[in-house]
Amino acid sequence: MGEETELVARDARPDAGADSTYLLLVLGAAAAVFACFSPGLDNFFAGDDFNWLFDVLKVRHHPAHALNLPNGFVRYTETGFFFANLLVGGLHPFGYFLSALLVHLANFLLLTSLLGRLVNDRLAALAGGLFWALHYAHAEAVLRLYGVADALAVLFFLGSLALLVRHRTVLATALFVLALLSKENALVFPLLASGYLLVVEGRRALRRTLPLWACSGLAAMLLAFVRIGASSYLSFNLGALSRIWESLLTYLVTDAVYLRQVVLGGEGPLLPPWLAALLLVPLAAALCWLPPVPRFGLGWTCVAMAPTLLVAHQTSRYHYVPLVGVAVIVAWACGLAVAWLRRRGSRLGLAALLGAGALVAGYLALGVRLQEQDWEREGELHRQAVAAFQSEVLPALLADPQRVAVFVRTDTEPLAHELYPRRPWYHPVTYKWVFRRQHGVLGLTNTWAFVTYCGYQAAGRALFVRVGEPELGERLAAGAFELVSHDWRSNAFRVEGEATRQELLRHQRDAGFSALVQPGRFDPTCSGDLGP
Repeated sequence: MGEETELVARDARPDAGADSTYLLLVLGAAAAVFACFSPGLDNFFAGDDFNWLFDVLKVRHHPAHALNLPNGFVRYTETGFFFANLLVGGLHPFGYFLSALLVHLANFLLLTSLLGRLVNDRLAALAGGLFWALHYAHAEAVLRLYGVADALAVLFFLGSLALLVRHRTVLATALFVLALLSKENALVFPLLASGYLLVVEGRRALRRTLPLWACSGLAAMLLAFVRIGASSYLSFNLGALSRIWESLLTYLVTDAVYLRQVVLGGEGPLLPPWLAALLLVPLAAALCWLPPVPRFGLGWTCVAMAPTLLVAHQTSRYHYVPLVGVAVIVAWACGLAVAWLRRRGSRLGLAALLGAGALVAGYLALGVRLQEQDWEREGELHRQAVAAFQSEVLPALLADPQRVAVFVRTDTEPLAHELYPRRPWYHPVTYKWVFRRQHGVLGLTNTWAFVTYCGYQAAGRALFVRVGEPELGERLAAGAFELVSHDWRSNAFRVEGEATRQELLRHQRDAGFSALVQPGRFDPTCSGDLGP
């Protein structure tokens, strides 16, 4: 009996040692991911970050505002992310960026665990998870705070999937609801969960996904109701077919936008719609003929990219979820390659495979670094703008907090081309906010949110709120307003003199006048857009 016990203990020790080694590898990989994205921790707020900050500041002063739709979307989980960071770290950006990176690291760990069950090879699963975590194509979801919705949706969905595997259906459903409240693309996640369980456990496991389907259906009806009459980014055209192949090219080779606009110098799709449609035939054949695991990975990518194919500009955060499917295929392929090389006893082949993996990781990390440098430049622009606004304009507004400030349109196209050089993975023309928000401060953000950030502390915790056209007309007629302009060359603000004020008044009756200005005033009640 003692000999048998000793034999069992001896056999168990290598497994324990292997587990410890694997745990160290996973922690080392997580540290590498953290190091890759860590230069972004000192970035500054930009773009829609200010909108979310504005929203949670209103919630802080009026908790009932949390029931309203944050920024027009049903994204209460994202609101919770910003609100929690506001309570912990105030308006300092470091905590927000650290939280976003920690969410990404949690997603890496969850994905690696789920891949292990899928491919039955922990090292191959780690390779697939690392490929996904380091990929530059989805860096916006980690390095830009307004993109955190995608990361939060993946976090709660992968957590839900991990609980489903363990038959914890109630908790899995609760986490899935948080995924639905992170971003609208979570509506398709029950299909992805069904595919995963079908491969791992078989058809009987599909019944555990029924609560997820029910929640998704209810969420879809709610979303359709609350978005009635709302503007949409979706545009129904055949260009969506070309975006399928451009996305796949981005995932596996290089950024399709860079190839199309910088290398080839064109604005149209890389593939004409007819050819993109024709290529769907071999894609469908692959989905039928591939083995179960890569079929699931390809299906995941196709299903996950579907919600955004009708968006003309494929910003990088849209790739966060589809790339999980590519990671599945990478893990499966690595597992096959390692098994084949081990059967042949080829140590040289294994070394070559490890070296190739290191090169791919280095290439992806370089892409992340280039993305981070561009967004760091954008954040620094906003950091300088905040400082300039606080020193040059805020004193004039705080002298009479009820005085209306009128912001005139900024010419942002030259700014965009100076801000973003032509380089891989990024190009000025592709960054939509620069061109579609041209009448905001810097042309990059919502004016009321930006000014609120600049003056919230100094103004005694007052929000800067919009002024309606009737009140604006009265203020202009009485001369009770300040006119603020921004010089994109020096990134400086100034309060304009009387001559410019009179010129504005001469144009007041123009039909397009309201589109040229963004008027607002400080509201010490912090009601914001809550009404009187």
